[in-house]
Amino acid sequence: MIAKSIVAKIVEKGGDYVLPVKDNQKNLRENIQTAFDEPVVPLVSFESDCEKTHGRIECRSIEVLPAIAAGIEKDWPSVQYIAASRAFGEARKMANGKTLKKKSSI
Repeated sequence: MIAKSIVAKIVEKGGDYVLPVKDNQKNLRENIQTAFDEPVVPLVSFESDCEKTHGRIECRSIEVLPAIAAGIEKDWPSVQYIAASRAFGEARKMANGKTLKKKSSI
């Protein structure tokens, strides 16, 4: 897998990384989702102030857990944390006016 080889090079050089978890990484995505749905360790969360720009209001939040909570250490040994970010917005021009975006990262 390309992502794993890139991560290995980054770690080898002493770097850090944040990578999105894509839809084609089904098992990884499901493990991370389960870790946040049923946390076994306390999670850390951050919320931003809501911003009004370009005719919409958007609020963002991120939750972070140790990677071990998702049981991914065998396949992703260098991953230390997993994250789930959410953006909730309202736009005047949309039919129902509300959107919710969810993303997972390692």
